[in-house]
Amino acid sequence: MKLTDARISEMNPKGEEYRIPCDKTVGLSIKVMPSGRKSFIVDGRVRGGRTRRFTLGTHPSLSAAEAREEAQRLIAMMQRGEDPKEVKLKRDAFEAMQSKTLRSTFAEFLAARNLKPKTVADYTNTLNSVFSAWLDEPISKVTRNDVFKLFMEAKSQRGQPTAVKAFRILSSIINFAMADDVGGVRLLTENPVDVLKEKRVDRKVPKRERYLNEEEIRKLMHFDLTERTFHPNPRHGVTEQGMNYIMLLLFTGMRRSEVMNLRWDDIDFDKRTLVARDTKNGSDHYVPMSDMIKWKLESQKVVSDLKASPWVFPKRAGEGPMTEPKSQLANICKATGITFMLHDLRRTFATHATNSGVSYELIQKALNHKSGSVTSGYIIKNVEMMRPVFNTVFEAYTKMWDEDTFNEYFDPEGYQEIVDDPDDS
Repeated sequence: MKLTDARISEMNPKGEEYRIPCDKTVGLSIKVMPSGRKSFIVDGRVRGGRTRRFTLGTHPSLSAAEAREEAQRLIAMMQRGEDPKEVKLKRDAFEAMQSKTLRSTFAEFLAARNLKPKTVADYTNTLNSVFSAWLDEPISKVTRNDVFKLFMEAKSQRGQPTAVKAFRILSSIINFAMADDVGGVRLLTENPVDVLKEKRVDRKVPKRERYLNEEEIRKLMHFDLTERTFHPNPRHGVTEQGMNYIMLLLFTGMRRSEVMNLRWDDIDFDKRTLVARDTKNGSDHYVPMSDMIKWKLESQKVVSDLKASPWVFPKRAGEGPMTEPKSQLANICKATGITFMLHDLRRTFATHATNSGVSYELIQKALNHKSGSVTSGYIIKNVEMMRPVFNTVFEAYTKMWDEDTFNEYFDPEGYQEIVDDPDDS
């Protein structure tokens, strides 16, 4: 029977489903259910492969002529060796990939990487601020012209360092998306951020080289050891914890997050060592204590013990370590007349270690830099090997102030809390 709309309309339901094939179209049949529902079915075999069955739709929503046309198309595909089901799955997957947004791709990007919370927050804030208009648009729709225009706009409004960082992050996300494919077909075949390189757009960010010179170190140490402690009417607003934090950065060269996240379990006064856990390069960083490092940690122990905190630098209120002390840094800068950033202290340590004759390799180890040298991977880290580096920097800073005056106020035997003498009338 040739299936026509008229003949299909005349078919009545029975107690059980039944099918009637179409004599004029190979593989096409109509299935009639007891409920009266009538569906077009196509059966065929993929050349050299498996059998397939497809439900095309119901009558009369789908006409007999439309069903024959669709059945002929599917049978022709299978005769060519194409599996209609797999073709549809690939097409649907490719369309889904094409509609992937920058936001969803970024989420996959983060899930595939083991980034530190601070890095994730930085990336997220950058995308939300610079690419807010693009976040819910398909990433495949980002063009080279879009990139160029937004980069120039971001550079003008937010500054070159921010623009360069933002588009470096975007480039990484798009490179991640370029690895996606469906059946060997790529979602993206080029990174539109490459237009900045091809147009030779200026993306240089001036390298920060600020460090504290001898006079500035003298002022900072003088303020800490004399003015801050013995001023009869202090109004500088610098706390003991704020000053201890700054001085530890100066005398250890550690990263600011490494010092902020120190726990007392990682401080060993007997062995005169401390260890920063889960650092930027993924390894624990052991630091031997010079006299000043030990003195400052003993001072901070008094502060921390008042809060019974496991953190060396606890939050002012609540649990956990303190956040970056921006107000304390501002107070110290104002009180000393020195303008500097926290990372400048790390460069200060490295610069004065170099000036004091410490080798580049030892400074790298002291700063916990990752070495690109294969040979260095076989060198066993020895905290005692590093101790002279920190002692050398301590001695260099001491001479910058005035060794005799310094020794008058600094007790190498340990920190002694300054309290009022009840007998002092």
